[in-house]
Amino acid sequence: MSSIKTLNLYEQVGIVFPGSTVIFGLFFVSPEIKAIFVREGFSIGDFGLFVTVSYVAGHLVAAVGNCLEWVYWKPWGGMPSTWIVKPGERLISDIQIEKLEGRLATRLKLNSSSVRNMSPKTWQHIFMQVTADVRANGADERAEIFNGNYGLNRGIASAVLVVAITNLFLNPSAWMTTAIFMVLFGLALIRMHRFGVYYARTMLREFLQLPEMATTGSHSE
Repeated sequence: MSSIKTLNLYEQVGIVFPGSTVIFGLFFVSPEIKAIFVREGFSIGDFGLFVTVSYVAGHLVAAVGNCLEWVYWKPWGGMPSTWIVKPGERLISDIQIEKLEGRLATRLKLNSSSVRNMSPKTWQHIFMQVTADVRANGADERAEIFNGNYGLNRGIASAVLVVAITNLFLNPSAWMTTAIFMVLFGLALIRMHRFGVYYARTMLREFLQLPEMATTGSHSE
């Protein structure tokens, strides 16, 4: 129990949960792995070992998630936070974009060209500053809920993909099990996509709700 108390929310949701998903998934793939954790007389010490292994596995899954994230968003033109620079993109409305450009000048003192004329890389740096301003003003709670769910579903998708590939190699004849894992993988990707878009859109809308001028002592820069 003490092991769980020392983990913050991000570690529990974004690391331990996907890590435990991998381990439970491997129970169906390898009886040897299942025998290590599922046995008579399962104790608090065994539970602590399970949490520790889940934490380590979760970090490895996170590395897979980083690769998965890059591959998944590539056909979409990048992460949702960069979509605003693409002509015709409806992440937020044209009126909101005009208001955003005004806020960038008045709040963040960024006198630059139109958002639509920026490169994704340039806008990504500005979006990070927008995010910092929203967080400094305590207006990021709803966006961070979406961000947490995005990270969780990215981790679950990565974990299920690892289990599916492992099952494919260890049990090639159990194609139905692999197919089920791939369906679950697809569902997690759908959820990841949804929360990724919600996070970017909500963060921008919260920024637009801030006062036009930053107050004295603001940490927006």
